[in-house]
Amino acid sequence: MIFFFLLQTFLSEPALYQSAVQDLSHIEYDSIHVVADYSKLSKGEWIKTKPFRAGNNLVKIKLNKRFKLIPIKIRLFKNVWKTKSYIKRSTLITSDLVTEEYAEISYIKSPLSTLSKNTIASKSLKAGSVLTDANIRKSYDCKFGEMVHLEYLVSGLRIKLSAKSLKNAYFGDVITVKTKQGRVKGTLISKGIVRHEIL
Repeated sequence: MIFFFLLQTFLSEPALYQSAVQDLSHIEYDSIHVVADYSKLSKGEWIKTKPFRAGNNLVKIKLNKRFKLIPIKIRLFKNVWKTKSYIKRSTLITSDLVTEEYAEISYIKSPLSTLSKNTIASKSLKAGSVLTDANIRKSYDCKFGEMVHLEYLVSGLRIKLSAKSLKNAYFGDVITVKTKQGRVKGTLISKGIVRHEIL
């Protein structure tokens, strides 16, 4: 069975393979396998019904003045990060919770993610889940309820007040903070510092 699959892949019609590679050039992968019944494809000139995509496709060939649809399967493979066990939402994902594997990515719709030191599960993940932009995020640089310094710049003079963040945020985000005087908007410029510029 394995030999038959490899033989099909090896004997892939060059034009079919090149067409698949061209149509999937927007996807990052390590290898591509084009699986089809090449004995049927050899009986006529094949025509795409639509641009190739990862997974199941169809091409048509003309036989005895009639067109026949032939299934084509395109499989993409790449090294990915997979969870070793169940991971609860909002858990910090460390290297001991995942493993790097060479796996099929044909049916993964969201962009793949790499593991970093501040990777957080944005949803609960079952064992064997592939890390993607849809199920992880980086940890917030400022969390809701966190105490920060609100910095005012007035004519070159810098004034700092204590405030509470009212939003989860990353550096560069505009957030609302609460002071004793009320609510103010500012930009999170660094850890614990929100800048409000008065024009």
